[in-house]
Formats: sequence, C-alpha cells, structure tokens
Amino acid sequence: MIDKKTYIQMKKDIKCVCRKDLLDLCDKMELTQLERNMLFRFYDGDMVQSICMDMCISPTTYTKYMKRILSKIYYYKNTH
Repeated sequence: MIDKKTYIQMKKDIKCVCRKDLLDLCDKMELTQLERNMLFRFYDGDMVQSICMDMCISPTTYTKYMKRILSKIYYYKNTH
C-alpha cells in the first residue's frame, strides 16, 4: 500500500491525465467495472458523498477502495 504523500500525489496526477489515456491505462491494467466507475467518477470531479450514495458504500469504504486503485496504478506505472 502506498503512503499518504504518494496517495495525494497520485490523486493529483490522475486529474491531470487525459480521459483517453486513463481509459487505456484501465484497459491495460484490467481494472474491474467497480474500480473503473470509482476512478472515472473521481476523475469527473464528483463529490465523495455523491459517489458513496450512488454506489451504496460508506466514505470509509470509498477511501479504502481509492487507496487500492491508486496503489495498483502506482505499482503498475513503476514496473512497466
């Protein structure tokens, strides 16, 4: 799992990537549909509360999932 500083930096980096590149990255990493939905909702700038309400998850669970998704992306980018 990545540390807090890397997590925050990854969130900033994801916001700066174009949508097509992010979609290609998701395809290469074979992310699940849930992971894709969360990542693209974050990318689109949706509020955490809105995402949690739509997906029927708690904010704590959202944070846990986002940490996992961003960790996967971080390790994928650093190994390929």
